[in-house]
Amino acid sequence: MNPAAPADFSGLRLQAFPDLSAALSDCFEAVMAPERWDDATERLALALKARGVGFHDRGASEAQRLRAPMSRAYREMFADYLARGWEGQNLRAIRGWPLADQGEFVVTEAMVSTPEERARLPIYAELFRGHGAEDWAATTFPVGGQTWALTLVRPADGADLAKAQAGDDSRLRLSRPYLARMLSFSQALSLAASEGALGALEHAATPALILDGQGRVAVINGPAEALLGHGLSVVQGRLRADRGEINTALEARIASALNAMGSPLGVDSGPLAVPTPWGGVLLADVTPLRGAAVDAFGRAGAMVTLVDPLRRPKPSVAMLRQLYGLTQRESELAVLIARGDGVPEMAQTMGLQASSVRQIIKALLWKTGARRQSELTALFAGLPSAE
Repeated sequence: MNPAAPADFSGLRLQAFPDLSAALSDCFEAVMAPERWDDATERLALALKARGVGFHDRGASEAQRLRAPMSRAYREMFADYLARGWEGQNLRAIRGWPLADQGEFVVTEAMVSTPEERARLPIYAELFRGHGAEDWAATTFPVGGQTWALTLVRPADGADLAKAQAGDDSRLRLSRPYLARMLSFSQALSLAASEGALGALEHAATPALILDGQGRVAVINGPAEALLGHGLSVVQGRLRADRGEINTALEARIASALNAMGSPLGVDSGPLAVPTPWGGVLLADVTPLRGAAVDAFGRAGAMVTLVDPLRRPKPSVAMLRQLYGLTQRESELAVLIARGDGVPEMAQTMGLQASSVRQIIKALLWKTGARRQSELTALFAGLPSAE
């Protein structure tokens, strides 16, 4: 797909709605410039005659759902919805997803709830009405093996969404194929970015795998493929350790890395020692993907690198910059961290104040997803040597 012209909105039916065509084009542009998402979703909401819109991935974690594009009013409502634990009463999700499974491309409020239920259930009075979201409609579409939905909300003002979305020429139904293409485009961009980092590791003979936002193996480089079957395997698209207790720990680290809000499982997220058949171990280090490798819809994946724990090389500054988007100074400090220097030594070597070194370490923790300096040491020490 040509990034300069990501979508063709020339269909005769869509031409009848120039504001909708323009809003969808804005969304495609926001995939490449995420800072535009707030304005793009606002424009999409207006074009779809809604107060707010939000994208949802069925089965995503709470953190992933909050990262997906939403208009401002919709995000406020959705954050309130999650914070107050309304999911058990949400008929829109409880009944709406099964309708999508049955082939309903557009689902409306009248299809998931009765007037009596809307009058009786607290979620309608306390949440939806309070946020001007009593009326609701959604369209669903498959992308990459997952079911996504674009949800619309608006006040119950008489011009209900069910009537607005009736018929094959409804704005929401016409948007559906372009929304699916947009998500596919976003995922392709993020995969290309992660493959670039993986290729750099392969060039340095470092075994590594890229996992998608659901923890499935998306790409494996050659050195990692050579190690599979020796303590680690890919089973049904997922990385598995041969030993049960090691596999449980590996799954926990992957789940933690996929959750950008932190580790909800309360487990150690440091490198995991995986026994090999020849009596040694490999360190499996799982880190979140960052920067361009994270797609706009919150499906941040992870990278798994396999390291010989006895090898502590001096990592390449260029490699550090490419993998984690570090600045020159951050990369230089990362090299010192890899060799085990403490803050005083690093400050002296770089001619900085200790407080400045600590600020750079904070930036490194954020960019790599590590939680403490010891994790940075293990991470950077396992990268390819500069020699």
